Amino acid sequence: MGTGWKIEEQDKCSLLLTEIDLNKMSFETCLKEGESWITGEEKLRRHAKAKHVLADAKIGQILFEEKDQKILEYLYKKYGYSHFELPGTILRSPDNRCYTLYLHKSLDRWDLDYDHFECGRNADFPSLVMETREQNL
Repeated sequence: MGTGWKIEEQDKCSLLLTEIDLNKMSFETCLKEGESWITGEEKLRRHAKAKHVLADAKIGQILFEEKDQKILEYLYKKYGYSHFELPGTILRSPDNRCYTLYLHKSLDRWDLDYDHFECGRNADFPSLVMETREQNL
């Protein structure tokens, strides 16, 4: 991403995963009834409370680099999301802002990008969740 970027935090349970089980993947918005959006920071608090294991940068890299991006296409067809967040890795930029990575579909290919915490997260921008912490223990 460039000079001065660093990993601020990573989901320790996500780092322990040695394989990706498609049956344990889901997408979570963490929105409460009546909410149309929340900040990235609030979303992370709600993920922690729900004990979600959050997909991290490595999982995103594996999905992104897979030949023909078959898993991403499968997830798109199954769930209908054209972009989703990978909140298991929090990045800090040189200007001291926090970001998460996300994958998004552009035409016939998926791309990897990043977004800062102040941007709102709505129902169209879910997080990829691998499983709950109880399932992982």
